[in-house]
Amino acid sequence: MTNQKTIEKPKISPDEYRKILKGIEIENIVLTSTEAYRKATFDGELPVETEVRSNYIQKEDQFFTINCTLNLTAGTKQDNPVIRVKCEYELVFKTEYKITDDFFEVYKQLNLITSIWPFFREFVYNITSRMYLPPLTIPLFKVI
Repeated sequence: MTNQKTIEKPKISPDEYRKILKGIEIENIVLTSTEAYRKATFDGELPVETEVRSNYIQKEDQFFTINCTLNLTAGTKQDNPVIRVKCEYELVFKTEYKITDDFFEVYKQLNLITSIWPFFREFVYNITSRMYLPPLTIPLFKVI
């Protein structure tokens, strides 16, 4: 399994992105919803796939929220996986600058995943061990 993402050319200048990024601090990360499923029996190693979806809401001038959903499936059939884990997180940030769509498009590819991925990795490891399975360690997420 490889967790790599190639970045598209941004519509925001690097200087503008850095300026906004320097003015951001995370206030809270909340696991708002989760689902986990496993089949009773299965054999052998399983291919693992992950998916990340996110959006943001500018709450006030000084705060914005990101809703992020992470899905993991293990097995050969997407419509009937052997293991499925879904986590929904809410991340609250304080910001000195208004967040733009162009900024968020870059942020979700570069920085958001590095904030949330460790929480998801730990959750998957923990929940699979509670499912009476060998704990599943998903790899680091690498932005290339």
